[in-house]
Amino acid sequence: MTRPIHLFTSDLLEYYGAVIEQTGESVNAVIPEPLRSQLGLPEYANITFSPDSAEISFLVSYGSDLFKGFSKLIGKRGYFSEVQLPSPQIRAEKFEKKACEKVVLKNAVYDIEKQEIKNISYLLSYYKYHAVSEEKKEGISSVLINECNLSANPFYGEIDELLAASRQETVQSAEKQEISSVLATIKSAHSYLVLEELEEFTNSLERRLNNDVRRVNEYYRTLINEINDRIRIRNLFGEEKDKYLSKIKTIETEMKFKEQDLIDRYTLNISIEPLSFIRFTVKTPVLWLRLKRRKESRLFPLAYNPILKTADLLPCESCFKHDSSYYICDDKLHILCNECFSECPDCGKQYCRVCHKTGCPRCKKNLKPEQ
Repeated sequence: MTRPIHLFTSDLLEYYGAVIEQTGESVNAVIPEPLRSQLGLPEYANITFSPDSAEISFLVSYGSDLFKGFSKLIGKRGYFSEVQLPSPQIRAEKFEKKACEKVVLKNAVYDIEKQEIKNISYLLSYYKYHAVSEEKKEGISSVLINECNLSANPFYGEIDELLAASRQETVQSAEKQEISSVLATIKSAHSYLVLEELEEFTNSLERRLNNDVRRVNEYYRTLINEINDRIRIRNLFGEEKDKYLSKIKTIETEMKFKEQDLIDRYTLNISIEPLSFIRFTVKTPVLWLRLKRRKESRLFPLAYNPILKTADLLPCESCFKHDSSYYICDDKLHILCNECFSECPDCGKQYCRVCHKTGCPRCKKNLKPEQ
């Protein structure tokens, strides 16, 4: 669960000795020393969370200087923690049934190799995002990833309940993939999640852009039509006609500049950055699947996720999103969603976006530089 920023601010200031009074969309605070010096606040401060507030106050938003001051106040204590969770109670047959229901392969088959109880590590990450265009939108996204198989999911649960269920004991080691792979997956998952959360915002921007471009276009087209009517009615030709045609070209050029200005004005710039991480380690059932494509095969672990209380979904090993069905590539047996094993738009060949990151291996068109 992501705590609302006004409640977080009140709790933090109270923890450091401030006296707080909630007043609608703002907070009145009596700030003691040394907190005043650390945050650059006066003894009596009105703190608001709306940039449109008419009061003389201090703004707290995810990109504000005051919020950055909170980060310095907390220091490294809020960046990373590790927790040991109790083992889930689930029957092996029930887990196997639930897991297999979610494994749909379009061009391959699989066998269940074995089921075992294994230490699995889940990393819960919180990122803040800023979306800036004509308006500004910001928020926090949270993603939970299995560090063994890179299955990532948005997390909307109650973090307090998880922490309350944790055990006060030494955190046991668990098998994990390279941290670079884990972090790359996390960043990709957050990027897609933020785009989904901003869908309504971006649709609104697009509608307003289209409306503004249409109005500009109508205005300048009216001017051009008036000049063309003048040429026709007065039956102009020669130098006099050329003078009016030159005006039309000038108007068309100005119209293009105005349209580009609008596009620049509504361009959406999105940035994301990490806030904190919590690693949960738990002994949980793991189903080992043997994925088979033609004569080749590979093992893949599918765990029961005790945090989400369901079996992990297969991850696309290109974009790390989930899908209702998957492909297995021929070369390295990568697991791919439908989009990442789609046909090349030029030659129609289906190809793996993991094996061929730069583009289609057959026609080699639209090749991108390898990252």
